Amino acid sequence: MINFLVDDNEQKIRITICSTCESYDRGFMRCKKCGCFMPIKTRLLNVACHFDHWNNPQLREHAQKEIDENSGN
Repeated sequence: MINFLVDDNEQKIRITICSTCESYDRGFMRCKKCGCFMPIKTRLLNVACHFDHWNNPQLREHAQKEIDENSGN
């Protein structure tokens, strides 16, 4: 079976990164740059952030720390 989705933690990292971006519209949960609905886009395996933020090691590390703090880890 082919998997087109990222795991839960990767999706959390991506949406956390998006939530810190000035192009993220919190009210509509959309990216102002690409227009995508981020709860769906961040779940898909073969898509990318137009700003390449999801591949930025510093942003990923910060997002993971925030996720861990919010989950009590």
